[in-house]
Amino acid sequence: MNLPQHHHGTCTCHTPPPPHTPHVPQHWAPAPPQHPDRGAQLVKWGAAGAVGSLFLLTAAVAFVAVAIGAVAVTICVLVLRSLWNDMTKENKENR
Repeated sequence: MNLPQHHHGTCTCHTPPPPHTPHVPQHWAPAPPQHPDRGAQLVKWGAAGAVGSLFLLTAAVAFVAVAIGAVAVTICVLVLRSLWNDMTKENKENR
């Protein structure tokens, strides 16, 4: 069979392939989200712990102050009651 000589330099029968692009399969899962910096987490939780500790320490001091005040008021009431009883007893004896 005699076929004509074919030269690709001048014909348009052959188109070059598209530029190479890497093949990415569609079944791949997206990358997991990046976690924040470990140092930033330490600072955040450290600050929260410091504020919480300071709050609890302040509350403890306030409760101790209230307890001391309650004891002081109780002692004052008992002493004044005793004095009142002594004064009224003296007044009854002097009559």
